Amino acid sequence: MSPALEAALYELMSTLPYRILAYYPLLEHMRFSNKATCGLVLTSQLIQMILVYGITLAGYPPQLHRLPSVIVCLATYLLCSRADFSQTLFLYIFVADYLAICRGAAHFVMVSFSPEYPNLYSVEAVIPHMVIFLATLPFMLRLFLQAQEQIFSIQAPKLWRIIWLIPAVTSMMSLIYTWELDPQLIRKPAFLLTRICGLTTMVLVYHVLISALSSIRRQVTAEEEAKQRKHIIMVQRNQYNLLQKQIEETRTARHDLRQHLNLISSYLESGDNEALKEYITLYGKKLPLESKKVYSNNYAVNTIVSYYAQQ
Repeated sequence: MSPALEAALYELMSTLPYRILAYYPLLEHMRFSNKATCGLVLTSQLIQMILVYGITLAGYPPQLHRLPSVIVCLATYLLCSRADFSQTLFLYIFVADYLAICRGAAHFVMVSFSPEYPNLYSVEAVIPHMVIFLATLPFMLRLFLQAQEQIFSIQAPKLWRIIWLIPAVTSMMSLIYTWELDPQLIRKPAFLLTRICGLTTMVLVYHVLISALSSIRRQVTAEEEAKQRKHIIMVQRNQYNLLQKQIEETRTARHDLRQHLNLISSYLESGDNEALKEYITLYGKKLPLESKKVYSNNYAVNTIVSYYAQQ
């Protein structure tokens, strides 16, 4: 197998699992259908393999494909997501750092245990990479799913526009320092520690961010609940005042009714039926129309709506 084809196959096998991991949280935030999304992802994967193949075939180091490949993958990821740009970017950097540390650890293992400088873009190089990936996947998958759930549930656009820059800058510094696949550099613990620091920064930023935003959200929720309680108390106080007013009106109406009954009794005792009929007709015209409108079958809702309707 030619080195160019081997490098292309290595790129496919070593990046495809991370693509699946990256797109899984976007299932509910896809801009296109699943079929169209798969087509775009496979197209970007093919472009990435062609880049590796062409660069290696031309005699250049295969790692030169990283920058254009990152641009293609990132553009595809952002295109497929209809979620907030900054939140999507945060998730992408999370997975990219995970890929970088697994690939760096695999390079470190191969160079450390090989007497000669091995081909780091060979099919054999996929084995240590996948072993490290599968060994760390349960922890990272749990952390990643928790992260994406919290990230999409917290709406803070201004903060998200800034917070992704922290892991992005750290990751960029890590890649710049470990760009050259020099065996003397790879054998140094600093090569692996640099990439570990990139992922650690991402995890720490995530925890600090989620803790801070969760605290803010709880505070906002408590303030909103306090406002609602205050509003309910105001409505209850107004309802109480309205009830007191109705009690006073009932007391006045009872007093007036007693006066009317006394007057009716006097008409009956005097036998003045015409005057009685005229009085009853006149009194009936003065009575208000009885109309109680029901806005909702829910008592609490009907009470509040009735209050505002009366207002």
